[in-house]
This record gives sequence, structure tokens and C-alpha cells, in this order.
Amino acid sequence: AREIEVSQNPSVDVAARLAGSLTMWDPPATASVTLTLGTNLFYGPMREPDTTIPEQAVFCVNEGGPPPQAFMSYATHGSFKRAFVRVDVRSTLDAFNTGEALAHACASRLMFATLTGYVSCKVLSSQPDYLGSDERGVHGWSFIVELAWREAA
Repeated sequence: AREIEVSQNPSVDVAARLAGSLTMWDPPATASVTLTLGTNLFYGPMREPDTTIPEQAVFCVNEGGPPPQAFMSYATHGSFKRAFVRVDVRSTLDAFNTGEALAHACASRLMFATLTGYVSCKVLSSQPDYLGSDERGVHGWSFIVELAWREAA
């Protein structure tokens, strides 16, 4: 796994850092797309396609996380924190197979990815959830990624 550079404070913009890890990766040919942050890969909630957001796109949004846990003695060693990031994948019109391939490729890429500053990165399901299609025939998938890190006192 390729290591991704992040800042010294992994708790800031967790979804943006996760999205950044997808930009440094070439999906398999079955996914038929290269992800580029700000072009077809975004952090934040899923948005409708328009002149700046294509139909086929990936979105990473923070979903919160459980309370911090003391790491040994909090005053001396800080805390252990976890955050959940939802990754939403949207296909192009009537392109179920390529959309599904992209969702699976993203989940595979992020499962146990090595991200600088994080103790772990793991996808919490074996397969992305199929969300169905909208009235236009655009399909969607979603999965949750858990990131964990230790924060100094």
C-alpha cells in the first residue's frame, strides 16, 4: 500500500484526507475512471450533477465517531480517537456495472490502507451497500470507513 502524506493533526478534515488517498491511486480498468480531487472526487455530502460536478463521482463525508478513549494515562499519553467517513459512489446514466466496479475498487483501496498519522483505516463492511437508482437511472453505492489515531495530551 502506498503511504499518503497528512498533516500532524489527523483529526482535522478526516474525510478530506481519506479523499486525498483516493487521488493517489489508479482504479482497475473495470472501474473505467481515474479519480481527481475537485473534479470527480469530493469531500462533503453527495451533490447533484451540474456543470462542475459530473454524474459519475465519489463523495467522502464525515459521519462522526465514538467518544475518545484514554490512552493509558490521558494526562501523560493522550487519547485514542476514531472517526467514521461515509464514501458514496455514483454511476453514470444506466451504467450499473462500471459504477459497482468503482464502488468495490474504492472499498478495496481503502481497506487497511496505510495513512500517515493514523493507527488504522478499515472499511466496516465486506461490500458497498447498493442504494438503488434515481429517476434518471443513476445508481449509487455507499460504505463506511473507520479511521483511528492517537492524539497527544
